[in-house]
Amino acid sequence: MAFEDDIKIDVDQLEVELLSLPELYAKYALKTADAKVRADKLKSKLDLKYAELYTLIKTSPQSYGLDKVTENAVTTTIQQQPDYQKIMAEYLQVKEDLETYRVALSSIEQKKAAVENLIKLVSIEYFSPSGLIDIQQIQQKYEEKRRKIIKQSTKRALNKVKDE
Repeated sequence: MAFEDDIKIDVDQLEVELLSLPELYAKYALKTADAKVRADKLKSKLDLKYAELYTLIKTSPQSYGLDKVTENAVTTTIQQQPDYQKIMAEYLQVKEDLETYRVALSSIEQKKAAVENLIKLVSIEYFSPSGLIDIQQIQQKYEEKRRKIIKQSTKRALNKVKDE
């Protein structure tokens, strides 16, 4: 799920970049909302599966190879069940997607600020005595910072998902 192309800025078309921001933001806001709904549904499904397995294990622990029924034994047995693991894997994937979309939204907000600031810089340079703007240098510096921000944001999002 690469959003890197969506957050690039074409410094030669700042007006286009600025005008496309609402549509771009809406695109990722809708994806974020959809992922949130999917995560909530999977969480409910996971809780329901946990409750079903809890009841089954408590009522017939021998079927699950338990001699002694303790809370830790029941929890561990539930977590080992293939149905539970499958739902958990789906849930974790959706949570990762959700975090990625949140990073994308944050990056789009950063893009907006960057475009606005670039417009200001171009305006200032436009009125300067020399009137010369080194767009390539601005673009190169922007690209370096953009890569650094993406790398840091993605790393933070993935670490946050791991911690949860």
